[in-house]
Amino acid sequence: MSRPAEGGPAGLADHPLTQQRDRVLAAWDDFVAVAEGADLDRPSRLPGWTGHDVCVHVGDWEGVTTLDRLLASARSGGADAGPADPAATDAANAAVVAAHRGTPRDEVLATLVRSRERLEEWF
Repeated sequence: MSRPAEGGPAGLADHPLTQQRDRVLAAWDDFVAVAEGADLDRPSRLPGWTGHDVCVHVGDWEGVTTLDRLLASARSGGADAGPADPAATDAANAAVVAAHRGTPRDEVLATLVRSRERLEEWF
C-alpha cells in the first residue's frame, strides 16, 4: 500500500535538502539491514527475481552507472534522457542481474553499502 505524498507539489523535494538526505540514507540503512538478515535465495515479489537479484539490481557495480545517468539526467532537466524505453531498461537490468547471478552474498551486500555511500557523497 502506498502512502500519500508528503510536502507540496514536488513531494519530498519540497523539503530541505538535509531532511531529504536524512530520510534517503535512513531508508538505505534499513534496506541494507533487511538484506543482511534475509535469505537472498528466496523469491522476491518481482516475477522471476530472487532477493539476490533485487540486491544486485540496486547495488553499485563497476561499469554500471545508474546513479551517474540519473544525476546527469536530473542536472540537464531530463533533456539528455530522451523518451523512456522500458524494453531497453528491462534489458539493461536483466544483463546486470545475469552478470552477477553467481556473485557471493558478501560481495552483493557490499555493493548495497557502496550505493548508500555514493548517495551520501552526492548529498
